Amino acid sequence: MLDEEMLKAFVLLIERYKAITIEEIEKIQNEMFSEPLFWASAIAFKLTRYSSGVFCTLCTTATKLYNHSNKCYWNGKCNYCYNVISNGRCNTGENLKTYDNIRYAKTPEELLLAFRARAKHIQYLLERYATLQAWHNANKENE
Repeated sequence: MLDEEMLKAFVLLIERYKAITIEEIEKIQNEMFSEPLFWASAIAFKLTRYSSGVFCTLCTTATKLYNHSNKCYWNGKCNYCYNVISNGRCNTGENLKTYDNIRYAKTPEELLLAFRARAKHIQYLLERYATLQAWHNANKENE
């Protein structure tokens, strides 16, 4: 079951993905790199802590809640995060496409679209999870 604090972390991440602007992306790009270099995953990390098992807001929430080591990705904290609401970790299974779209974006516009798609995907996962939980709870009451 998804902990209330994990749910809040997911919702905050969705909101952050939706709030990012082209101007923010370009500002970070200009601060970090000289033209024409565009490194989407580094910019995404700076904006959202994307792709870091140590700094990701979801990973740090799971680590705090379940007292796991935060030194690597594969230490069990995923079992309290994406594994609860989907068929894989944040970067596998049905989550891989939106993860990679952020990672491999080639322009600020592509990165912005990738953030929006990731927000929509996470929202879908949470809605599907809530529906399944409601179904499970209803069936449990009928037993």
